[in-house]
Amino acid sequence: MIVELGPVAGDWGDCGPGSRSSLDDPSVRERVSELGLELQSVLARATGEFTSTLRWPASGATVSAAPESGDVPVTVRVNYSGGAAAYVKYVYEGDVGDARVFEDPSCPEHVAVDVSVEVQTEGGALDERFDAVLLMAHRFGQIRYRVPLRSLRGSLSLSPPPAEAGNQTILGPELDFRMRVSELGTSGELSVMVHEFTNGEERAWAEDSLPMRQFAGWPAVADCAPRQLVAPIERGIDGVSPLRISELIATQAAPFTWADGSETTLLLSPRPRAGGSCAYEDRRIIHWNFDADVSAVTADGVLSGPRSGTVHLVLGADRVLGVFDMGGSSSRDELLGLLHAPAASVNDYDSGFVDFDVSHVFAWPSEQPIGSEGHLSIVAAPPPACDSEECDVRFTLAEGRVPASAAPPE
Repeated sequence: MIVELGPVAGDWGDCGPGSRSSLDDPSVRERVSELGLELQSVLARATGEFTSTLRWPASGATVSAAPESGDVPVTVRVNYSGGAAAYVKYVYEGDVGDARVFEDPSCPEHVAVDVSVEVQTEGGALDERFDAVLLMAHRFGQIRYRVPLRSLRGSLSLSPPPAEAGNQTILGPELDFRMRVSELGTSGELSVMVHEFTNGEERAWAEDSLPMRQFAGWPAVADCAPRQLVAPIERGIDGVSPLRISELIATQAAPFTWADGSETTLLLSPRPRAGGSCAYEDRRIIHWNFDADVSAVTADGVLSGPRSGTVHLVLGADRVLGVFDMGGSSSRDELLGLLHAPAASVNDYDSGFVDFDVSHVFAWPSEQPIGSEGHLSIVAAPPPACDSEECDVRFTLAEGRVPASAAPPE
């Protein structure tokens, strides 16, 4: 397979180069404006200086790096100097229902802009400058570049593990940069070609694939999935951030109905944890995932205590959805701290399970609440020392719900 060096465009799977049109075309300008991808908007979101922390591989990994090690500061600069910019669209011919010509949603319309990029680590292992293509489909920009190891400007040196028992690994000759930039920050990976030999025979690879292996990346946080951004909780897009939505939810008491029909209200007061959120976009929808400590209180005093859980924020075209999942196993002390008027005494039980999820929807950018929905179930289990038949039974201590009052964003 022929290896493409330099800027690598078309970073959406197997989408290919697509159909390119000049941004000067009037019909193209209209479509680009509808997508919010005018050149100045793209440059405002994806150019400038971005800082993060890069994590080099641990000792004993398949790929070893020197002279830097561990976590080091990294700076990414994306600059535009009047280079080419084009609108890219994918249209395919084939039989899809009644259509002969169709668009694949996994290959989005986007703008491709020629930019210059700098990637520098504090200790000089990376000191790279190259021309690349910035791809922007909505709010996250993607850049990919492949360069021969021998052409690196920095002091980076890579080495494979020692050969043993007929097995040998050879690295290179190409290094692959993949990075994302946005208003929320930057993330990226470094990969190298890894050729593995056994008794002189190289491991076979599919004809259309390359043996690339990621060995380093930024930011130095393991909790986010590959190709997600780690964004500070206070940083947002169009005013939406984990911190702002948490503040809004803390002001919204939702109607709550217990299983016996009694009614009250439920108020959540979330506090996002330090460490940031994992942000990504999918088909022009922005997502954030983060952990939070939540105070859950009902106005009747039955429920009043702390829970920890995960939060998923979704920013659509005109609304924001916040989904709180606070379920999980709980000790007796945790149940005592949460439930203050149970149907049966929590002291009679050793542990339990809390099934607790609540969602709130806000119109955006007005921040007006337009709906909520949720469910709570607290189940307790007898202590392990119990030897009666009742020990095999789980008891529901409390159950209730937030009646659905609006649909989530499309």
